[in-house]
Amino acid sequence: MRRLTILISIIALLASSCQNRRPNKSLAEVDSLVVAELYDSAYHLVTTKLESANFTPEEQAHYDLLKVQTSILANKPLESSDSILDGVISYYNQYGTHERLADAYYYKAICAYKAKDPQQSIMLYKKAEVEAEQSGSLYQKFKIAEGISFVNGKCANYDFMLKYAKQALDLAKRVNNKNWIAYSYYRMGLAHSKSGNKDSASYYLHQMEKYSKFINEKELPLFFSNIGLLYRDSNPQKAKKFLMKSLSYKEFTNTYELLAEIAYDEGNHDEACHYWKKALNVKDATRKDLIYSNLIEYEIEHHRTDSISDYLSHIIQIHDSIESSMKNTTVRDIQTQFDQEMAIHEKDRRLSNGNGVSWQPS
Repeated sequence: MRRLTILISIIALLASSCQNRRPNKSLAEVDSLVVAELYDSAYHLVTTKLESANFTPEEQAHYDLLKVQTSILANKPLESSDSILDGVISYYNQYGTHERLADAYYYKAICAYKAKDPQQSIMLYKKAEVEAEQSGSLYQKFKIAEGISFVNGKCANYDFMLKYAKQALDLAKRVNNKNWIAYSYYRMGLAHSKSGNKDSASYYLHQMEKYSKFINEKELPLFFSNIGLLYRDSNPQKAKKFLMKSLSYKEFTNTYELLAEIAYDEGNHDEACHYWKKALNVKDATRKDLIYSNLIEYEIEHHRTDSISDYLSHIIQIHDSIESSMKNTTVRDIQTQFDQEMAIHEKDRRLSNGNGVSWQPS
């Protein structure tokens, strides 16, 4: 009987141990899916199977990091990403590894950029860079270098954009990852193009073309469209080749706009009009306004008035929409300023009435 009791206890202990290990195993499975770039599957696993799991503090930090990471990679961002990452960073600063902390800073940098705060984004990328140096992960170093290059490019800091694009290219070559090399050549070409180094830009874009077959097929339309944009001024014929290649995969309004601009500059106004009409699905109001203006100019040149009133009606609607949006922003700003001023006045009133906390000598 005593042996049976001991045996049951051992089985119960083993069962409990296996139960406790399951979350860790599932977290490792999510990591594997991310490495394999199966982002939707990783996100699904995180938000279904693991959502109600019982975690240790270490597993909870890992889970929270994966939740934000997979949501961003699967293009399903969470509103709470920033606050979740604050908790993750706090934990890993005390107990974690450099690699996990680097990831937390990296994804927080992405959140900051999407929140239109490039200064904060760069600071977070730099913190991620420091941690990645400690972890030694070439993958981390590569994606951080790419991120820093991207943000600097958006801020017109082309010297830093070029510096980190070169760093990313060196890392891509070290691991011989053809996909990374393709993107790094593109970013090098873009950096040189923005800096006015046309010969260097042309060289890196030519190198990039050799690696285009290693780009994920879903990303090819935007990839080819961006190449067309880079060749827009220096080699319009080559630009058209890549823009048409982009459209063979997927239609983008930006691509049609670029084709319209090239056709117009070449004097092919009928062709330009054709592409402008296809670009009218663009969401940006300012760009749509410009397209309608171009179409009106085209109709006037060809002594056609049938469509002009319709185009003008669209322009008026766009202007009304922009004006309304500006008024809404102004109203919001006025309310915010008023509330802030009232709070200051209330604080001053309390202090003058002796209700505030006064300084006492020790």
